[in-house]
Formats: sequence, structure tokens, C-alpha cells
Amino acid sequence: MSIDLSSVGIITGRKEIITNYVVNTFSILVPLGGTLVGLFFFSACSPTVVTVSIFFVFFLLNVLGTAIGLHRYFTHRAFETSSFFRLLLGILGSWAMQGPIDRWVADHRRHHRYSDQPLDVHSPYWNNQKPIDNGFMRFFHAHVLWMFVGLPTDTGLYAKDTLSDPISRGCSQWYWSLCATSLLLPALVGYMVSGPDEAFRSFIWAGCFRVFLLHHLTWSVNSFGHMFGGKTEKSRDEARNNLPLALLLFGEGLHSYHHVHQSTAVNQPAYLDISGQFINLFERLHIVWNVKRY
Repeated sequence: MSIDLSSVGIITGRKEIITNYVVNTFSILVPLGGTLVGLFFFSACSPTVVTVSIFFVFFLLNVLGTAIGLHRYFTHRAFETSSFFRLLLGILGSWAMQGPIDRWVADHRRHHRYSDQPLDVHSPYWNNQKPIDNGFMRFFHAHVLWMFVGLPTDTGLYAKDTLSDPISRGCSQWYWSLCATSLLLPALVGYMVSGPDEAFRSFIWAGCFRVFLLHHLTWSVNSFGHMFGGKTEKSRDEARNNLPLALLLFGEGLHSYHHVHQSTAVNQPAYLDISGQFINLFERLHIVWNVKRY
């Protein structure tokens, strides 16, 4: 029995599909290209203590912008916050260069709705309603291939709230400008601290490589996080709790728990969820409120 894909929020128009692929291509290739330049000219631009320090500051901000901003706030509304903090989360999340906020939210909500079923946008087990049997292709599809063969998600159906909010809508509209600041701001900090040579190093390592690394860590939740690890009780799909990913992504690797309790602000075990601990801190500081917990 065929499914009318448009009725379930999946876009099949050629123009929209190509636009989606173009956004994905440039979002991936720019930080990848910068990273390759750094590796090729490593002897001339090897990172210094300053470079590493700038990298870790921006990496921390970027992971929190993705985990707390894009994921727990904009997608799952796990808490409420002020307009200023919402803007800050929107900027930091956009720095991840994983697509505009409205599209990120729509794809992720669709993923939860059809998790590891044929209409899941990035399941290891399905590619546009076709089952994937090969182990490597399962990983490859969920990790990166889905962004170039999958069908886009209708943001009007899955992300109405982000489209109606002027802050998240503005961040989506200014996506490429925010991507530019993601790469250039570390370079500016490097220049202010130590001059033009450090500016180039920081652009490569604290800018391009940071985004490249975060890309693959985030995508690993889609691939490794649906293939390797334990499951939370009452799990109904293949999402897994993966300890290395939980440590590297500040709690986002507790993926099976998240799928069982999607709107909770703090995953369990809480001591592995650094993002959740930041939310607890923000609550005590009255930066966020009405925090949802299971």
C-alpha cells in the first residue's frame, strides 16, 4: 500500500530536495575543507596552547548549543526561558552548522515519530522505505548518507513553533551568517590574543576542525547510537545508551533513555548528563524554568 508522503510531512518536490542537499553539502564541506588544509600544512599551522584553549571554549559552547539549544529546548521544549537566552541558544546551536533550526527541529521530531521505521529520516535500518541489510551501509546511511539521499521534512508541519517564533525563525533565516561567525570568531579571538598567525591556526582548529569534529560526534548518535549499547526499560526502538558518546557529547549519548523519555531535561544516569547538570544550574540561577523531568 503506497503512502502519500506529503500527508505525513515528507517533501518530494525537486526544488526543495536540491536545496536541502545544497545546504547539507556546503555545511559539511566548508569545515571539512578547512580541516584538510590544516592537516596538509600541519607543520606551518600546528596548534599552540592558545589554539587549544580557544578550541575547548568554543567546543563547550557549541556542544551545549546543540544539546541544550537545538535538542532539548527548540525540539523538545524541555524547559522555558527568556528571549535573550533563547537567542543565545539559537546562535550557539546554529554554530554547529547542522542546518537551520527549523529544519533541524523538523528532522528530529520526524525521527522520533518514526524511529527505526520506514519513514525515519536517518535510521540505520531504512532508506526511504527500503530496508538496509548490509552492516556497513546501515552505519553509513545513518551517519551521513541520509543527508544526500533522504527526503526533506516539512517544517510547516513538524516545526510550526520554531517558524512562528521570531528568534528561531531569524536564526534560520540568517543561518549562513551565523555559520560564518562560527568559523571567524575563533580566528578573531586568536588574532586579539596572539596576532595573525594565531588567527589562522584558530580559524583552522578552533573553527573548522571544531565543527568537523562536532558533526561526526553528533552523527554518531544516529549511527552508533542506534546500533551499539544497552537499552532503557520500555524501549520500543533501536536507540541505545552509548557510554563513549554520553561522555563526549555531555549526555546526548544516553539515547535510549531519551527516546523513552523524550521531553525530559535531564537524562539518566544524571551524573553522565553534563548538559542536564547545566540545565539544573540554569534553573537555580533562574535562567530557565518549568523544567520537565521524568
